[in-house]
Amino acid sequence: MSVRKRLVLLNPHLGKLGLGTMTRLVKAGSFPAVLSILEAMTPEDYEVVRYDNPLFVRYEPGLVAITSYTMNVHVAYRYADGFRRAGARVVMGGPHVMFRVEEALEHCDAVCVGEAETVWGGILRDYENDRLQKVYDGKPADNFWEYYHERLLKLEPWQIRNAILATRGCKFRCEFCVISSMFRGFRHVPVEKVVELIEASKQEYFSFNDANIYGDPRYAKELFKALIPLGIGYSALCSVDLAKDEEALELARQSGCAELLIGFETMSRGYAGKNPGKLRWWDEYRPLIRRIRGKGVRIKGTFIVGFDEDTSASLWRLFLFTLTSGINLSAAFVLTPLPGTELFRRMDAAGRILSYDWRRYDLWHAVVRPAQVSRAALIFWVNMILWQAVLFNPLAIALAIGWLIFWKYS
Repeated sequence: MSVRKRLVLLNPHLGKLGLGTMTRLVKAGSFPAVLSILEAMTPEDYEVVRYDNPLFVRYEPGLVAITSYTMNVHVAYRYADGFRRAGARVVMGGPHVMFRVEEALEHCDAVCVGEAETVWGGILRDYENDRLQKVYDGKPADNFWEYYHERLLKLEPWQIRNAILATRGCKFRCEFCVISSMFRGFRHVPVEKVVELIEASKQEYFSFNDANIYGDPRYAKELFKALIPLGIGYSALCSVDLAKDEEALELARQSGCAELLIGFETMSRGYAGKNPGKLRWWDEYRPLIRRIRGKGVRIKGTFIVGFDEDTSASLWRLFLFTLTSGINLSAAFVLTPLPGTELFRRMDAAGRILSYDWRRYDLWHAVVRPAQVSRAALIFWVNMILWQAVLFNPLAIALAIGWLIFWKYS
């Protein structure tokens, strides 16, 4: 059978709140690394079309690869349905459909469960021979980067920039995070290969795609040392324990680290005590923040409201902390039981999930029955922290003043 060698790579828009807000805080408008990697692994005789947060798409035959989160999977399903009606074959992956396979198969032809690098070649062959399987089990590979690295270097610099990845996985297993369920263990790309990507991206500033740049302290130090001669700047997701390692923190500064996004999550002794991991340092947050800021590194901090231990008093203390801790920009989100997480399994078993409408899983709506506060209170404190971050942020104030001056004299 003759098939149209047209590959559509689609990243659905994330919506106006919740996860969309958080993603734009981290790095605005960034095409997902996995889609750039899939393009790199695709033979050159394919015509490749990219859609990133599109408002409209052109439905045509071909092979369509869609990635999405839980909060925008309804958008992904709508696009998938449209492409299938146009005669396309649709493959879906990402941190929602890999845990809701049967649901996804109502909208697509195949689901990639796990890591795409090890199965993408087989998906292309099966598509070309009109024998797509319903499920592809992407087994994790220690050398995952070898599947795409050399071919990724041949893409445009902006595509390379969006796929700069030094590690995969996370050293922590937070019950509300899906990373540990998606990826086995913690693996890393050889430092010299990361440097090759950075140099090929021709960027003076970029963002790492890692879940935790300090996931392996020894590797992180080796990476930071290799970045120093490049004279670049970057941002990264990181755990706060970087600040407990003076050598690593200083190397991060020298290497060009300009901004860290840190998930502080909570100031609740009760929840942190029951869930150690990265929360074990909750009572050291202030001095650790001062150490990072003392190196000239900006901090974007994220927090979660809605833990069972949260009370009106503890949420007030959290609000005061975001005001006085020295974090450059804070954002709070409502505790959301994403499929694939231990939190989802626990709340589902307890009958505390109030809605399975994925449109409400944007980290903005309360879809779990809180233990000690009302759902309205959670939304109130999320908004309070969001607005204080805007109203008391020097950059936001400067922009507002600039706009007023422009409006007055233009």
